[in-house]
Amino acid sequence: MFDFIKTKTIVAPYEPIEFPVLDNEDLTYRFNVAELAKNAARENRPDMNYKGEDANELDFHHKIETYAHQATIKVKQLTEDLRNNITSTSINKEITDVENVEKEFKNKVSAEFTPLLTELAAVRGDVIAAEDDLSDFKKVNKLRRSADYPESHVLTLGILVFALLIESLLNGFFFAKGSDFGLVGGVSIALIVSLLNISIGYLSGWWVFRYKNHISRKWVYCSTILFISTVVVSIVFNLLVAHYREALGVDPEHAATLAVSSFQDGLLSITDVESWLLFMIGIVFFSLAVYKGYSMDDPYPGYGKMSRKRNRLLGDLDELRKEMIDDLDELHQYHLEIIEIKYVDLQRRQKLLNGFISSFEYQMGIYRSYIKNLRSNLNYIIATYRDINTSERTAPPPAYFDSKYNAEFDLDEVSSDYDDKRYEIARLLEGLADSLPAKKAYMLNFKEEYHQKIDEVAKL
Repeated sequence: MFDFIKTKTIVAPYEPIEFPVLDNEDLTYRFNVAELAKNAARENRPDMNYKGEDANELDFHHKIETYAHQATIKVKQLTEDLRNNITSTSINKEITDVENVEKEFKNKVSAEFTPLLTELAAVRGDVIAAEDDLSDFKKVNKLRRSADYPESHVLTLGILVFALLIESLLNGFFFAKGSDFGLVGGVSIALIVSLLNISIGYLSGWWVFRYKNHISRKWVYCSTILFISTVVVSIVFNLLVAHYREALGVDPEHAATLAVSSFQDGLLSITDVESWLLFMIGIVFFSLAVYKGYSMDDPYPGYGKMSRKRNRLLGDLDELRKEMIDDLDELHQYHLEIIEIKYVDLQRRQKLLNGFISSFEYQMGIYRSYIKNLRSNLNYIIATYRDINTSERTAPPPAYFDSKYNAEFDLDEVSSDYDDKRYEIARLLEGLADSLPAKKAYMLNFKEEYHQKIDEVAKL
């Protein structure tokens, strides 16, 4: 029925007790039968009127019966163990467990996925609300295009950091001339200047300049005025930095005072070429920061943020839907594997039971054959003893010598009965095998129903 089930040879769970086949001639020699028979015959024993077995015959009987007793004790213990195992072998609980797997699957799915469906519906509601907000935003702001913004800001931020470092290094060479700490001191001053310059440019492009695209004329005017103001601030700031650079070359100790004084005398009164170059570098990197700040998001203010929120919620909805379907499939596969594992275990139990019974019957067969052989051995020994005794004595032998000896042993009974459950277990397994396809089909249909529920809840 299942592809994963492999036919295996089940070895009997108990090693049988083997008994050696005793040789008649060897026993006759070992028991000194001929010598004992001749010694008794010389004295004409047993007397012709003697009835029953004589002492030698009783001794032979006792020795052989001892073998039988020893074998009986061993076999009785082994068969008792086997009988207990046969009696205790049952598959009723396992059959019930397999039959309940589909119910457990149904209960598990209902318990785990009912709250998840509620969560999925809540996320779907958030998506719909975000879609409505975005739609209203586009309608109010007369936007017919999709939002345009980079998926990641890593490149932009990397460029800004790189620009900051480059500007700091370039400016550092110019400031090194008047710094007590040389190039290191110059770069430190330049880093602060560059950070202010690029920060102003970035904020101007990212927040201020974007509002020039707003539908409201008020925001456009405000944006234009504020942006022009930031540009003017940047120009003034970089001119002041250039004046400071020039003052460093004249009087480093009073550079700040000289720079303010020179700035007040005239914005463009700088005469040092390197200071003008410093000014140009500041303006270039300010412009780059404006551009990168502006390109960080959609040109229309607020549009990118709302679009990203909608897209993030859409991603959450799709991710949750996929996770639920994957978990449902995994749960379904897990319960299928439980059925298969339990079914294999049931087959193993069936084969184990067959092994117990085979071991029991095999052992009983060995035991019966051994006892039969012991009787045959004793019959032979007694017959040999009487024949030699009769031929060697001078008086007639007792009358019972003429009767055929039939050995009997006084042994504890070894019961051959056991509870044969093979037919019942085979019937239960066959019934289970017939019902499994329907159970698996039910579980599959139930899983598909929940697939549909998940898709319906997540559908927009």
